[in-house]
Amino acid sequence: MVHMLIGIQGSGKSTYALELAKKLKCEIVSTDRVRMDNPDWPESEIWPEVYKRCSDALKADLDVVYDATNTTPKVRKRFVDNVSSLGANVKMGAYFFDTPTNLCVQRVKTRNQEATQPELPISVVYSYAASIIYPTLDEGFEFVKRIVDGNEVSDNMKFKPIAHDKFDNCYKKFKDDWALLSAGKLDDHNAMTVAWGGLGYLWKKEVAYIFVRPSRHTFNFTENNDYFALSFFEEKYRDALTYYGTKSG
Repeated sequence: MVHMLIGIQGSGKSTYALELAKKLKCEIVSTDRVRMDNPDWPESEIWPEVYKRCSDALKADLDVVYDATNTTPKVRKRFVDNVSSLGANVKMGAYFFDTPTNLCVQRVKTRNQEATQPELPISVVYSYAASIIYPTLDEGFEFVKRIVDGNEVSDNMKFKPIAHDKFDNCYKKFKDDWALLSAGKLDDHNAMTVAWGGLGYLWKKEVAYIFVRPSRHTFNFTENNDYFALSFFEEKYRDALTYYGTKSG
């Protein structure tokens, strides 16, 4: 199995990778390590070597900890496609590093002062923080774990994605049950309750749509980010949805 670490620069992945590899008694494949081992290689040769090392481990029936940013579903799928093309059967688990961006930036600034470390522009960290997307089981992961301060954190509520064609009675869900709309980044986001919206099929794409007044605080978050989330809850969370509909918006 590939234990894929997902997080921006400075989020603590490499430190956690050492502990996880020791616990699982497996190898670490790191893009940074490949670069350090081959300082004269162009970037175009780094990634094929990463894919090869992962594939070789899997074909030998060994687990591997894959230490890279892996911030989007597109990047994660590219990894699977390339490793699979080398003849390996790819099964994955995801470890998402939920680390505040300002802490990551501070760590990178400190690291940049070390003579043995290549300097990483701080703008790159902010760019990755703006584009990172939380992994889901729909991507093919066997599990998704959230890592905070180096520890696995269990959430009180378990969320699961719902495919459009498996979504029962969309009309009732919005009208009677309500939804929580959320948008933004890990350290800059907002949420509000909505009772209007829908799911449909538009120009050969499955779509979800909602309506938000420009005066609502959440409006700019939906406009300035590529994604938003609609979450539906059991009746026991009605009070919380009422709060988000009157106090947050």
